[in-house]
Amino acid sequence: MRALNLVLFCYCFAVGVCQECSNPGTTVVSRAEGDDYYVVTLAEYGHVVDWQLTDGEGNLQLGSYEDNQYFIVIPTDCFKTSYSVLIELDCNGDGVVDEQILSSVDIEPIPIEELTTFTRDDYDILRSNKVNNGGSVTMTCQTAQNAQELYDFQPLYTWRKARQFGGSDVVQKSSTNRTMVLDSVGCGDAGYYYCKIRRCPQHNEETPACNNNDLVVQEEVPEKTHSKCRVFGDPHVITFDGSIYTYKGRCWYVLAMDGVRYRWFVYGWFSECGDRSSCLESVSIVTRTEDSPGGTTVQLLRGYGFSFGGGNKEFLRRGDTKEINGLTLSYTGRKLEVSVPEHDLSVLWDGLACVTILVSKDTPTMGMCGDNNRDKANDYSSFYDSMNRSSDAFADAWSVGQGCLLSYDMEEPEVPKISSLADLLRLGASASTMPTSFIRDYCRDTMEGFSGQAGPPQLWYIVEQLDPDLVDSFVEACVTDTQQIDTNFYDTRYSFQGCIIASILAEEAGDLGLCVDRWDVSARCPGPQVWREEAVRIGCIWTAEDAATVLS
Repeated sequence: MRALNLVLFCYCFAVGVCQECSNPGTTVVSRAEGDDYYVVTLAEYGHVVDWQLTDGEGNLQLGSYEDNQYFIVIPTDCFKTSYSVLIELDCNGDGVVDEQILSSVDIEPIPIEELTTFTRDDYDILRSNKVNNGGSVTMTCQTAQNAQELYDFQPLYTWRKARQFGGSDVVQKSSTNRTMVLDSVGCGDAGYYYCKIRRCPQHNEETPACNNNDLVVQEEVPEKTHSKCRVFGDPHVITFDGSIYTYKGRCWYVLAMDGVRYRWFVYGWFSECGDRSSCLESVSIVTRTEDSPGGTTVQLLRGYGFSFGGGNKEFLRRGDTKEINGLTLSYTGRKLEVSVPEHDLSVLWDGLACVTILVSKDTPTMGMCGDNNRDKANDYSSFYDSMNRSSDAFADAWSVGQGCLLSYDMEEPEVPKISSLADLLRLGASASTMPTSFIRDYCRDTMEGFSGQAGPPQLWYIVEQLDPDLVDSFVEACVTDTQQIDTNFYDTRYSFQGCIIASILAEEAGDLGLCVDRWDVSARCPGPQVWREEAVRIGCIWTAEDAATVLS
């Protein structure tokens, strides 16, 4: 129970009457915990003839009273929190109104979160909104009932958008409209929105969150005319037809090749990135064109370097291009791309450990990337002899050269795990020694973006649009790489092992036209500049001038 200040004014019409009612008692205003109303209690005033409650402007406040002692007040107006109670008394008991007592009471509006009808379940439901770039979207606060139905008052709604760096920005100031409309939506509008409600503008109390709204913005995607194959991490392969497998070996391999006229080949060099793993270190493209019928070879190296025919290493500045023998090389700052328009072939190298190969859907292929026939069921039988193989045996078959370590040569080492303090002191804390369940949770957080201050994981609204099986495979690839690739192989300030996987997942989302704005921030991964610096650090950069060219 809570008592509030009051002032009593006694108006006496007769001295005797005033003496008889000179100690009228106290008017108490109280509210039981959880109740959404106040009770004005009249103490012993004698026989109460009538009483009423008015606000500061003299407007009668409707209510009810029992036994002339209790008056229930439900504050419904934020701007009128001071009320007056007018009590007419018959002090002599003869039915004649001898006195009027005026009590002035202050009644505070009840904070929203104290209302018994408020439940977090009404607000924690995640609502996904999807809109095309340039379109319009309407977000609605609350899911089951609006606040007027729940609380019998008109709340004020404030819409906010969570920042990837933490905190939030107000995108719609306090309004009685529980919807928010965004017109001409662009990629920058994608993200996580939430709405808070308060009872009155002068009060600071707000709900923890009126329901969550994730906005996915999708750009128009032209009809796909190309198939893509990705090789990344330790390494993992997504074939042209969508098969996904992981392979361990150290050798040159045919990643993809023209399966009919043998006019082009893409090779990959897998080298060790720790005692337990191998990673893609270099990519070579060999192609015959009208400008070079005898063939041209270009090798792409870590650190964004490249060479033609095994010659001197070269580097491009961001935005620069180089054309030679029907090939075009370009450097965007994140990718080094080789395109061969004559064969409708593109190879994109991230300078570190990932390559994407794009070919026309109508081009039959061979190699670790499969046959590009729109049927992943026969990917592992697409070697020359058409024999059905396991993924390991299939990849082994595409090895080139001598002295290779193939899948059956790679022992599966026992990964030590920390299960006690003694293990921690003996092994030291590192990602590879943590329990698999812990690593898997961390990897999923990396894929979905870590939770922000105001809501769920910040890339959840993007990941939700992707094939769940694809997402799960990326999480498991992250687990494998975190456990197998040496902790110190990459810059230990970041979890490059998982971030390499997350970068490819972000590219998958981008290929669907989904706007992914700085995924690296939400995933706690290195930004483009740090990525370039890491590629240079472990790559084939020989001079400071070369490094300056790549990093400029």
